[in-house]
Amino acid sequence: MRERIDIEAMERLAGKEGNSTEYILVINIECGGMDKAIRRFPTLNQALEHLKQLYEDDLPCAEHDQILIWEVLPSGHRKVVWHFSGWHYDPAEYTLLPQGVLPGDTVSLYERAADLV
Repeated sequence: MRERIDIEAMERLAGKEGNSTEYILVINIECGGMDKAIRRFPTLNQALEHLKQLYEDDLPCAEHDQILIWEVLPSGHRKVVWHFSGWHYDPAEYTLLPQGVLPGDTVSLYERAADLV
């Protein structure tokens, strides 16, 4: 996975005000080498569809990888609205949501990656 890091998205995550609500996808890949992607989307559905395409054939690592989608309001306030958290992460540090499910799936991406289904 080689996606560029969107500098404006990083600024929004740091609290910069904007003109609209944005959904910022942050992918931290630690299995098989370090990689990071940060990308903005105008809707949560578009961010989830992008993830669905990324992980259609290849799954994230259930141990080391982390995927967060942040909802960032025009005021700069933000919260995690979807996540995949490998078991090295503590989701309670950033959300109380369960592991995220991709559109059209019936189980979470974590359950698929950990081969729990």
